[in-house]
Amino acid sequence: MQSSYADNTESMNDVMKEMFISDGMPAELAEMMIGEIPPEQERHFMK
Repeated sequence: MQSSYADNTESMNDVMKEMFISDGMPAELAEMMIGEIPPEQERHFMK
C-alpha cells in the first residue's frame, strides 16, 4: 500500500515544540509559543 503525502510530512511546529521541551522548556510555555503561529503560516516538511 502506498502512503499518502500527509503520512510523509511533519509539522515544523511539532518539531520546534519537541526541541524546546527537550532543551528543558516547560511544555506549557512551548505550546503557548507555538500556538502564536497562525495555521496559514504553519510549515511542513518531508520526513
